[in-house]
Amino acid sequence: MLIYRRCSICGNCPCSCGTYGCGSYGTYIRGITGPTGATGATGATGPIGPTGATGATGETGPAGEIGPIGATGATGATGPIGETGATGATGPAGEIGPTGATGPIGETGATGATGETGPVGATPVITVQVETGTPGSDATVVQTGTAENPVLTFTIPRGDTGPTEQAAAVPDVATPSTATAENVADTVNALLASLRAAGLLAPDAQ
Repeated sequence: MLIYRRCSICGNCPCSCGTYGCGSYGTYIRGITGPTGATGATGATGPIGPTGATGATGETGPAGEIGPIGATGATGATGPIGETGATGATGPAGEIGPTGATGPIGETGATGATGETGPVGATPVITVQVETGTPGSDATVVQTGTAENPVLTFTIPRGDTGPTEQAAAVPDVATPSTATAENVADTVNALLASLRAAGLLAPDAQ
């Protein structure tokens, strides 16, 4: 057990103010500190005190992050039409567009004047030849030679042997012959008629 005196300045024992004015308040005996008692119940909340004076405005804090974009508002009313601006400079020429559709055919023009009669051409000498083709092949006509001396070669396919009957007369044209422009049409027509009569050409063959 220790014996202390109270400080005459701060009233604590031992002194807590540093003056050490102990002894003016008498002496008391400080015993051994007992255990801490249980915490008492919380008292009732006291009444709210008056509002204090407004403090000075603090410094402006740093700018916060940009928030998300809000929804688009309703379209406002159309404003008045402004005055017409000055005409701008002419822009560069654009690319050539695609060709348009062909227009309708125009009316037939007037008939032109008749041209002069050309000189008389030379009379051609036509040679007609007839050859026998294989059975079942097509009949052909081939023109060779020149414009002045054409050669017409008729190839007639050989027919199958038929029953014995009176054969139609066929002009003898196996040997090359010549014809002038005045009788070549009659010669060819007679040859074709004979071939049709013999059944070597269809009736409508030309």
